[in-house]
Amino acid sequence: MNRHGCQNLFELIKASDPQTQVVYLSNAIHMFSYDSHAELLENGDFPQGELILRTNPWDRFHKIKTLRLWMQNEKPDRVILFGDNGEQDPEIYEQIKKEYPKIQFIVFIRQMYSALDSQRRGMPLKPEQIGFVSPIEPSLVLQQIKVLNPQDVTAFISSAVPDLISRGDQEDQWGQRGPLYMPRWQDCRDFKFPPIPQQEPLILKMKERLQLRCSKAPAWTT
Repeated sequence: MNRHGCQNLFELIKASDPQTQVVYLSNAIHMFSYDSHAELLENGDFPQGELILRTNPWDRFHKIKTLRLWMQNEKPDRVILFGDNGEQDPEIYEQIKKEYPKIQFIVFIRQMYSALDSQRRGMPLKPEQIGFVSPIEPSLVLQQIKVLNPQDVTAFISSAVPDLISRGDQEDQWGQRGPLYMPRWQDCRDFKFPPIPQQEPLILKMKERLQLRCSKAPAWTT
């Protein structure tokens, strides 16, 4: 089992503060998807956390209502949110940030779609939301703002980046996915590597790899 994906990043975040709570929030329908989501989290070695899916198939406000309830019940000082730009995550996270201005929100959005695609346009990121395509970028940002320990991030990068680069971002001939697996349809042309000072050679190699991958649209994108 590779430990270089987002599951390892989430473990680093959880280990940085013993009080950290992990919540997996999805718009997937509970009746149809709970078992498969739970199995994915378990098989992927993701840290333990509450899995919350949509019980009402017609509830378009499941995520924002769940987030509001969680903020009211837990009253956190800081919340780290991960989402993607395929649907409404940027809008939902921006709204919850406005509703709870006393909470420090750190928002990471995985860029799966591009605003340059006329058919499957990705949601634009809001100011202060941080785009990413691999777990490396969030780990560097969280180190920079002193959420993660530099030694832990250095160890993560030292073990992860060579494997990510050598094993690649696609499936091999046996259908096994590399640790940086990115679907062939993923369009990350809008992605910009975060401005991290004093980048080490491994980080520069990773940056070059990601920029190359995201420099062109998928063959069927218009």
